[in-house]
Amino acid sequence: MTMDFPHFINLLKSCVDSLGLYPPGNPMVERLLKTFHQLLQKVFLEVASVDIQLLNGHILLNEEVINDRVARMPGQLWLSKICFERKISRLTFERATTVKDLQHLALVLNQLPHQFASPADGPRMLEQSKVDNISFNERKQAIKEVSRANPLTEPKSLDKTRQFEFQLPLEEKSSLVKELRKRIQNRQLNLVAETLNLITQDLNSKDRELVELALPSYRIVIEILIETKQDRPLHQVLRSMGQELKDLAALDVFGFHLRTFSQVLIYCRQHKHSGAVAFGLNTLAVLARHDNPIKQDLAKEQIALAFDEECMSLVIDNQDRNTPHKAHFNKLLSAYGALFLQPMLNALYASSDRHVRRGLMSVLQSMGPVIYPDLTDDLVKAFGEDQPWYVKRNLLRLLYESPPATLIPVLETNLHDAHPKVRELVHRCILNISDQDAFRLGKSLIMSGSDDQRVQAISYLAANGVSAYAPVLCELVEGETSEAIKRAAIKALARLDSKQGNEFLAGLLGSGASLMNKLHNSLRVLTAEALLQARNSKAKAILSRHLNDKDKQVKLIASRVLMPASKTL
Repeated sequence: MTMDFPHFINLLKSCVDSLGLYPPGNPMVERLLKTFHQLLQKVFLEVASVDIQLLNGHILLNEEVINDRVARMPGQLWLSKICFERKISRLTFERATTVKDLQHLALVLNQLPHQFASPADGPRMLEQSKVDNISFNERKQAIKEVSRANPLTEPKSLDKTRQFEFQLPLEEKSSLVKELRKRIQNRQLNLVAETLNLITQDLNSKDRELVELALPSYRIVIEILIETKQDRPLHQVLRSMGQELKDLAALDVFGFHLRTFSQVLIYCRQHKHSGAVAFGLNTLAVLARHDNPIKQDLAKEQIALAFDEECMSLVIDNQDRNTPHKAHFNKLLSAYGALFLQPMLNALYASSDRHVRRGLMSVLQSMGPVIYPDLTDDLVKAFGEDQPWYVKRNLLRLLYESPPATLIPVLETNLHDAHPKVRELVHRCILNISDQDAFRLGKSLIMSGSDDQRVQAISYLAANGVSAYAPVLCELVEGETSEAIKRAAIKALARLDSKQGNEFLAGLLGSGASLMNKLHNSLRVLTAEALLQARNSKAKAILSRHLNDKDKQVKLIASRVLMPASKTL
């Protein structure tokens, strides 16, 4: 195919940029769209479709890899960036593409990146715009030539280029492998280290040919060290490679060496070397925030490969046994939680191992607010797409102890979800949010519905509620409500441990026993018991006033407040 690819991309960029500035129908916009369409028509004289794929730092045009010099041109870097941000890995133009199709494509690419939450969003936008001849992220049949004097050679997909991207001549490879094995067999690891140092020097050379020989040589050393299980040298190499990767500018060199790094990391994961695994994942996480979006993508791909269920089990094991490496994993997940969240959620839904699921819930909960934005987005999506109830349940379980106020709209919409476990967690979240809108919803849960429903809502407050509900609970105890609601409200007040609630409970106890009102007496006993069991901060001060109470039960409970804590339970 004789297409001028840089010119093709520059025209596409001009169309996208112009529609970002001017509305459809603008004369300049129309002229650019027609020019781009004319170029496409010329290309379609040679091929049935134009297929552009972005994969691991490479651009493939109709399954042929674009050379590195062209890929580094501004237009191609723009294409890589705009597609990466919008989760587009493939862009295909069919022969029947119209000017209108091109206009809609440009409008879609002008949408902000955050609107592309998943790889499915781009195709959905094209479909909504009724674009039939341009597609995102779809694998097409092999592109066939319409007329070409010299047919294409075998397609060079990235998976195939990986194997011969950088290779040593066979004789050199055989000689190096033989020499390395001999040195390791003779316990001459110092000589192996010297060999690796020399290779590293070539890797940092400005001479491209030396670099291309150094990369596969380095990998061979790593593979022999893995084969012979040289743990300590591999740990040392893992640390040095972290710095080497930061210094590599060329994307193909970076990508190849990054995969070598991952070989070491995966070996450490398989052999449960927790410290090395934590370091390796941290290195990848740092690279996943690189200024270059393609390097980010490459690092994220390696995280997905390394951070599998086996790796998650290793993290869980360190948590369970409280090892010194627990702190390393906690620090990693706290700093870079968003990178590891989705794999853990996927494993949470898919794993058949109950220990793994419980461990993942514990790890995810320990990560704190860093994951809340992603969890909130996932929860909105789960309800919007009506995903299975257990997906919603797991997301809500991760959020309900300290839910952000940004959840309120989706919680209000699903206040009466059909599944009882989901509905319960929605209510828990609402009652745990300190916000006026959440308070309005929470108060409605406590003040309306059947007695059983209201008692249940009050019990959620008792578990982990917001102190702002104390006045409402006081009203329930004093008002015309059932005994069950009064009892639930007293227990909740004792646990909320608020100033107003404690003063109310102290007043209830201080009102004294009644000869005529059995319910009043019963509630006084319950108040004393609730204060003691909740370990309320004012329990001792309040109960110590009733050591000689006329009610024998209150008196007995009050005496227990002076006992050691272990004996009061």
